[in-house]
Amino acid sequence: MSADEAIELAETIGEPKVDKYSKSIVSAVYDNLENIDKYIKDNLKDWDIKRVSKISLAILRMSCAEIFYIQKASDSIVINEAVEISKKYGDEDDYIFINGLLGSISRSKMIDGEEKET
Repeated sequence: MSADEAIELAETIGEPKVDKYSKSIVSAVYDNLENIDKYIKDNLKDWDIKRVSKISLAILRMSCAEIFYIQKASDSIVINEAVEISKKYGDEDDYIFINGLLGSISRSKMIDGEEKET
């Protein structure tokens, strides 16, 4: 299923309507999934990506898409939003894991010279 097909399916199921920004995140994840998963794997310390819960992985993927491909918000804002989403939908302490991992990803991006501002 393509990103457009997934979005269309979500819209046919019902409300709320999928907004343009959300569509851009979904498309960025679909189009860059291999690279996004590499960013995540490279920053997992002694963990396998298969051990990450599906909810946490979805949050991490969306956040990486925003950080690396959409770049409309600072990394700190993206990380804060991911933490809040995790508190609402993830397991009890997932937000701590997500905060630490996204912080590491953001720092590694600055080290690699991708972008200096976060």
